[in-house]
Amino acid sequence: MRDSTPELDALLASKQALIASLFTISLANDDVLTLTSAPDFNVTWLGNTYNRDYVIEHGDITSAVGVAVDEIDVTLYVRPDDRIYGMPVPKFVHNKGFDGARILIERAFMSEPGIPVGVVHLFEGAISEPEPSRMVITMKASSDLITLNQMVPRHTITPGCSNVLFDDLCSLDRLDWTHAGTALAGSTRNGIVSDLVQADGYFTQGTVRCLTGNNAGAKRTVKRHVSGQLVPAYPFYYPFTVGDEIEAVAGCNRLRVTCRDKFNNEANIRIFEKVPTPVTSA
Repeated sequence: MRDSTPELDALLASKQALIASLFTISLANDDVLTLTSAPDFNVTWLGNTYNRDYVIEHGDITSAVGVAVDEIDVTLYVRPDDRIYGMPVPKFVHNKGFDGARILIERAFMSEPGIPVGVVHLFEGAISEPEPSRMVITMKASSDLITLNQMVPRHTITPGCSNVLFDDLCSLDRLDWTHAGTALAGSTRNGIVSDLVQADGYFTQGTVRCLTGNNAGAKRTVKRHVSGQLVPAYPFYYPFTVGDEIEAVAGCNRLRVTCRDKFNNEANIRIFEKVPTPVTSA
């Protein structure tokens, strides 16, 4: 059952309510987009302005008794001059701009345009599978119950460390191992020649994210780091310009020597080096 107020109950009973959906999209970089499905007015609620910068709608939302992962479709209609961080919206999505984003959908009930009498929570979850096209961005959103879809038991005995770098069990702070740099001459879609000065291999199996330029928002796993060059696991979509800003995060191969000598974090390693290797007999 969803909470209500006497004022909202009275408005609903009058059957004169204006209704619009409110969308709060929290991006992985902590920026927030606040949008509304209202046709011709913005909506202000709890100090936030939900605007009509983009035309957005969602599919059916159902409620059920029991434990089930809710999944809905969200559609963003874009115009040629629509921009996010100065780039066309399809390009932003193509650069993985919505990867790791979360969405909150609420329904606002108003007696006059833009001023809700009450707002009802409809859905909250993570965005996945964004598909850009020239005029339409389609994506799915799954409720947080999807986090229950994981292997049991969670902790497995393996020869390599079973922590995920920077998770709670690893305990390291990602910011301490994140370094800013710029792209230099010779950078291509297949490799960024950077001014980063860390030793060879420091960023191998880490990540690199583009902050500015044609690839702004794009993120890749680093396959190889040699002499300041970052080779991505797969190519970037667009060429680089000298001076494009990047940030790179150190990588870990989950071996004890790396945890000890590189990260000084051996106290938190979860490794079982005595596990025998698989043997196949004919």
